[in-house]
Amino acid sequence: MGRFKAWFLNHKNNLIAVTIFSLFGIGYVLFFTSLNVESLLILLPFAFMTVFYVVPIFKKRNIEVSFRNFPGIKIFSIAFAWAGVTVFFPLYEKGFVFNTSVCIEFVQRVLFLIAITLPFDIRDLQLDSKQLRTIPQVLGVKYTKILGTILIVIFVLLGFVQKNNVSTTVIIAIITLLFLWFSNVHKSTFYASFWVEAIPIFWLCLILLFL
Repeated sequence: MGRFKAWFLNHKNNLIAVTIFSLFGIGYVLFFTSLNVESLLILLPFAFMTVFYVVPIFKKRNIEVSFRNFPGIKIFSIAFAWAGVTVFFPLYEKGFVFNTSVCIEFVQRVLFLIAITLPFDIRDLQLDSKQLRTIPQVLGVKYTKILGTILIVIFVLLGFVQKNNVSTTVIIAIITLLFLWFSNVHKSTFYASFWVEAIPIFWLCLILLFL
């Protein structure tokens, strides 16, 4: 049994409680707020990717196939799902036109999310099945970090194109690169699962600080 699946089964009751609470929250948003129901359509493909990241899409020879354990797909499913939920959904809800600027924002977010996900794949390099073909498995740790650096450089360049919160973009890029280059298979679980996970929260704090 995989480490993630074991954790899931051990915390099954808690997850069921959170799911029920979330369903009540969704019901409240749908019926007691001014949310545009049509905007939920934007969420559907990204919700599908999120749910089936964990839940198996199908079984093949007693092997559960989900986005998480589909070769080469895991990191990209995470990035596209998060970027869609945090860019397309809120902007559509606020009535923004999906123009070039929105598309650049989406691409920029995808690049950032792939970069901050790389430390997780580096951490799990010795634990993940070789069949997953994660980026560190294919490229090695050194070239994975180089790839992440290239993605972050493009992320920053797109920030200059957008001309929006450039200073925060540069700061968060530097922080991301530091965490990426110091990541290795020997880091504790909290290095990625706490500190790297906290980068988007720190990004939000920077945006609020520079408003």
